[in-house]
Amino acid sequence: MKNKLIGIFICTLLIATIFPVSGNPILNNNLIQLPLGNTLYVGGSGPGNYTKIQDAINDSEDGDTVFVFDDSSPYYENVEINKSISLIGEDRSTTVMDAKRKGNIIFISSNNVSIKEITLQNSSGLNNASIKIDFDFGFCTISDNIIIDNDNGVSMYFSGNNNTIKDNIFFNNKETAIKGSHHNNNIISGNTFDHPAGIYQDQCIRFHSCAGFNISGNTIKKCDSGITLDLSDNNLISENIISTVRYEGIRIRGSNNKIIGNNLVGGGIQDSDSVNSIIAYNTISYSRWGITLRSVKNTVILKNNITSNTYGVETEETSNITISENHFTTNHISINIVSSSDTLVSENSIDNNINGIRLQNSLKTEIRCNNFKDNKQRNALFSDCNNTVWDSNYWNRPHILPKIIFGKIKHGNITIPWINIDWHPAKEPYDIEVL
Repeated sequence: MKNKLIGIFICTLLIATIFPVSGNPILNNNLIQLPLGNTLYVGGSGPGNYTKIQDAINDSEDGDTVFVFDDSSPYYENVEINKSISLIGEDRSTTVMDAKRKGNIIFISSNNVSIKEITLQNSSGLNNASIKIDFDFGFCTISDNIIIDNDNGVSMYFSGNNNTIKDNIFFNNKETAIKGSHHNNNIISGNTFDHPAGIYQDQCIRFHSCAGFNISGNTIKKCDSGITLDLSDNNLISENIISTVRYEGIRIRGSNNKIIGNNLVGGGIQDSDSVNSIIAYNTISYSRWGITLRSVKNTVILKNNITSNTYGVETEETSNITISENHFTTNHISINIVSSSDTLVSENSIDNNINGIRLQNSLKTEIRCNNFKDNKQRNALFSDCNNTVWDSNYWNRPHILPKIIFGKIKHGNITIPWINIDWHPAKEPYDIEVL
């Protein structure tokens, strides 16, 4: 009898664990899934289908899906989504929402909204967009859409956190494709940004006062600036392909971020007024400036492939910068250090450029263990620099005697020739791996 009572007690306990008193299922270990919401249909020929998207949204509840057929496309509507629902089109190429140049197409005023497989076109207005997320709302997903011919694509000013914008096509949006400020932990990945031939968009991705972003795997073409972050910290910008931009491929101001593994053609990286950034494993080519640092501190430039730029890396009024293990080739000037202090240039491969490294009006620069090979005019030159250390560099051929580096200094109003010396030049080139 005692054993029987124990068995009943254990069974009762198990049943209570799986089905609690509240009647709500437990989601631990994904053993029990919450029931899916209802699906409301717009367009098409089925019974009970809605003719307007907004009417279906109004009748939906949290967790529901509004599915839009392409039969009645285009839908000339401006809709507001104020519930946690999914709005899904039948096919993003044929399911079209058109604002007819009046306001936003979709205004989101709820958390946990998903928008997928729709063409969104012809929104208008500086403060409007094809999709605008209102203040304090987040956990929204915008994916697999075509966002075309708008003034702005997606706007998220002062919106909530943890939004995801992925795998969309942005085409011919005149001002900014994605913009926002004052929110955190968003993902922007796998999107394509483009414009018709001969037309350049102002900016593709622009954020202010944001943190914890992952901007990765996007393809960006034909814009003035590709990715711009102002006063935004702890963001990761990685594996983007950026080409045919007028000015900067990536522009950072007043921030600390990681810029890793991007491929930039025709637009480089500009970092200003920032601290503690990492710029690594990028391929940068055919820009006026490959990487530019202005008024930056404590930043590392590591293992980049920097090719065919006017200036490969330029620092101006910077301090505590490390430039290490990069490959510079076919640049006009590979490294240009101007009015900077405490710069370390080490273990770089600097070959087949017009000029290797140039120092101007800088203090406490260390140039150590670099390969200078086959640079057409000068491997190194300097002017008005103090406390410069040249040590153990390879200078185009084995050197037994110390290597003399020619430059000039000012004495009053007179410029006079001067020399620095690498007392321990390397006898053979270093094996430097970059990418």
